[in-house]
Amino acid sequence: THAMLGKDNESSQIKETASEDDLYVQTAKKSEDALKRESPDVSIMSEPLKLLYCYARKDKNLRDKLDTHLSVMHHLKQVTSWYDYEIQPGMKWEEEIDIQLNTANIILLLVSPDFMASKYCYGIEMRRAIERHERGEAKVIPVILRPIHGWQDTPIGKLQALPTDGKPVVD
Repeated sequence: THAMLGKDNESSQIKETASEDDLYVQTAKKSEDALKRESPDVSIMSEPLKLLYCYARKDKNLRDKLDTHLSVMHHLKQVTSWYDYEIQPGMKWEEEIDIQLNTANIILLLVSPDFMASKYCYGIEMRRAIERHERGEAKVIPVILRPIHGWQDTPIGKLQALPTDGKPVVD
């Protein structure tokens, strides 16, 4: 019986991983679709779109997985991406993040309880991203990583989130 329980646990872990990967694929596909709507013929773009990840440090592994799913777009030179781990030693991190927030074409807000709890993510990055979105300077896409109650009542609640219906990537 113990061996059978082990197989059941292993089977459910495989199913969890597969369904999590399916959600990443859906999110990546919808991000690609959004980019194509923004710029219908990406094959004639002279420069790739600049994508910025705004996320809480505790969600770095999920950010890495999403970036992996967008790797084809990187290889095709349709997008370049940036996140805070690219800040070099000795650089002023707030200034560097400001530069990226002010120049990105697409800003992915990776929403989780930790993102919403962060004064920097919520109060600075999200606010600046929404300002640029409302002026038509950037496209902001909230990606709901983990369940978070009430995100729809925040400034990003009026934006279409990914995955579909704001269902969290990880449940």
